Amino acid sequence: MRLAIALVGALLLGGCAQTTSGVSVAASVPAPSSTARLPRTTGAVVRLAGGVTERATWDQNGHITFWRADIRVGASSYPLQPTLGPVKPSVKGGFVTGMPHAVFILTGLFSEDGSVNSIAYTADAHGTWGAIKAEPNGNIGPSGQPVGKDGIGLANEFAVVRGQLETADCSATLPMAECGGNQRVLKFWTWNGTDFTLNHRAGLPR
Repeated sequence: MRLAIALVGALLLGGCAQTTSGVSVAASVPAPSSTARLPRTTGAVVRLAGGVTERATWDQNGHITFWRADIRVGASSYPLQPTLGPVKPSVKGGFVTGMPHAVFILTGLFSEDGSVNSIAYTADAHGTWGAIKAEPNGNIGPSGQPVGKDGIGLANEFAVVRGQLETADCSATLPMAECGGNQRVLKFWTWNGTDFTLNHRAGLPR
């Protein structure tokens, strides 16, 4: 009997040790499973049409996990930068008009000069979550993949603004010290049902 009680206690304590400091730790990022339950931390939350919520939880070790109605639906990663020190990620979510899924934007330290700080994630047509990346046709769209060694999918900043996705990139004509605000190349993208089409520009031309 004492042994059984001890085993139950150990299991309970083990379950409580999987989250800390408001974010998921590595132990709370299992393999994708429709039966996995949302950990105690809720992370960034977006309420979609019909009242369904999608969430993103993340840790400090390169993992980001996605949930719909408290059920795990996918996972991806963000690049670690050992030479720069901790990425120190933060995540916020938004809703782009017409999209069936939320967009989650992870901000962190991804470059020595501060030129790229942001990754945007959403699900593709197959429900696979990954980074939003540039496409050969000039649009940007869900890739179902994390950011690779090529760095495609990184931007100076992503944002959701008035139902559109905004990308901000440093100008090729100004020094890095002036990369900020409207002194950047700003593009606003509209969801067309498959990917994002450029709607208009602001800031600098290039």
